[in-house]
Amino acid sequence: MFYVKDLITKKVLLSGQSHDGLYVLSEYSATLVPQAFWSPCISATADLWHRHLGHPTPCILNLLVSENKIVCTSRCSLTQCQACPLGKSSCLSLRPTGHKTFAPLDLIFNDVWGPAPMFSFDGFRYFVIFVDAHTKHIWYYPLIAKSDVFFTFQRFQTLVERQFSLKIKYVQTDWGGEYCKLNKFFQTIGIHHQLICPHTHEQNDIVERRHQYIVETGLTLVGQCSAPLRFWNYAFESSVYLINHMPTLVLQNTSLFECLFRRTPNYNFLRTFGCLCFPFLRPYHAHKLDFRSSPYYTSIIR
Repeated sequence: MFYVKDLITKKVLLSGQSHDGLYVLSEYSATLVPQAFWSPCISATADLWHRHLGHPTPCILNLLVSENKIVCTSRCSLTQCQACPLGKSSCLSLRPTGHKTFAPLDLIFNDVWGPAPMFSFDGFRYFVIFVDAHTKHIWYYPLIAKSDVFFTFQRFQTLVERQFSLKIKYVQTDWGGEYCKLNKFFQTIGIHHQLICPHTHEQNDIVERRHQYIVETGLTLVGQCSAPLRFWNYAFESSVYLINHMPTLVLQNTSLFECLFRRTPNYNFLRTFGCLCFPFLRPYHAHKLDFRSSPYYTSIIR
């Protein structure tokens, strides 16, 4: 036999015989039990309805109450539910950083992309970009390994500080292993190193979006001329050049180049990526009457 008892009073509310391994609730035994034992849950607390309905949001629960589809005996305040934060937790959106720049090189965003699924034609597998926070201008450098970031930054620093007669003040990166050595270098020369929080790449969203833009544009250039993917480095480098020279809504329809160099970019010399060209290779011929393709020319057009 089986018995159903009240948890508090221990009173037997229901009893019956098992049948083929199941506990059968007969109509006869129902008459011995209060009607509330069999009736559906007509009214209950908001917390109980919240659990019955699979933990909906307070807005949905309040909607059901307002449409008289359920009856709550308490207010729909579900701050005490411990299951919702566990099962429905999500990352809060980041607030604006609030940093303002007043001149180029005040703040440089820096990040490494890679590894690529294949080596480029000239042996690269990564690239690093430096983005100026004031003008959004991009500098692109291909890398063989992530450890090359240290020497690449020194090349970049020498270039931009000489060209613009300004000093880099802040550099923002993640805390990847390639930046550990740079952190000590920044301390010796007086550059403030701003680090993003771990696993929050959205804090470095400016450079992350540039990565996506460069890759998408580069793959489009490779696809238009049906070039092998091992030429991705040339395509990405061309993409950065074109992005820097294209007008952008972020800068009121001016280009990144114009914002940084204070002159209008020239588009007249541009050619389609991957178009046919005929290099002048007469100096590489074996003799004056040789007009055939040299081995050097063959390696170029292959």
